[in-house]
Amino acid sequence: IEKIGTYNPNTNPATIDVVHDRALYWLQVGAEMSHTARAILKYKGVVYHNHLLNGVKKGALTEEEANKKFEAWLHDKESKATQELYGDSHYGKGCLIARRLVERGVRVVQLSHSISGYDIAWDTGHGDIKGGHADLAHASDQGIAALLKDLKGRGLLDDTLVVWGGEFGRAPTSEGAKGRDHDHYGYTIWMAGGGVKPGHVHGRTDELGYGIADRPVHVNDFNATLLHLLGLDHEKLTYRFQGRRFRLTDVHGHVVKGILT
Repeated sequence: IEKIGTYNPNTNPATIDVVHDRALYWLQVGAEMSHTARAILKYKGVVYHNHLLNGVKKGALTEEEANKKFEAWLHDKESKATQELYGDSHYGKGCLIARRLVERGVRVVQLSHSISGYDIAWDTGHGDIKGGHADLAHASDQGIAALLKDLKGRGLLDDTLVVWGGEFGRAPTSEGAKGRDHDHYGYTIWMAGGGVKPGHVHGRTDELGYGIADRPVHVNDFNATLLHLLGLDHEKLTYRFQGRRFRLTDVHGHVVKGILT
């Protein structure tokens, strides 16, 4: 790996992560990076590559598997048509990398949308719900649509569960002049592929969009369903802590069978 600059990671590990996140963003949008940022980006690349090589040494990965996983990040190797499908946005390129990871056997991929390195960008609705969220939706729309289309076209969607969601919605009441506060009583998560019904709507909020009026799904139900789709029984997936067994759904949770194919 080409060495650009030098940086001692032991001086401030937190700085590495912060600058690295911004460096990735700057790299993907074509912005100029500082000498230190470029050095950290290369350092992180070496760390990831060495992590894969250690997996090879321990027998967890073959050398071919390690090379495939590292190559997944090189999205510029895709055809011009594919790159245009995903677009040139930060999030769009992230979606393309996600597809490259999935087709190389990576089991779980998490993709977050950020603005200029701000990793909780969807929490912008307090001051201007329309302006903040409209920009975010526009910036992510092409990428996620391309991901679904590309996965389906490559025959990967049936075996890949795509989950789009967060931890709360937005209240119908105003916060200030143009904002909306958090609302965890009724919000939407959508899923595609991987054993869920296409075009199916489950549940309904009340006429104000504040709470759930029909077929509520608790977070424990959602986790139970998600684990079921991944081939795991949420009642048997446990870990021992302080003398008893715990599970992700605590002592609750039911699989939402109405959304399954």
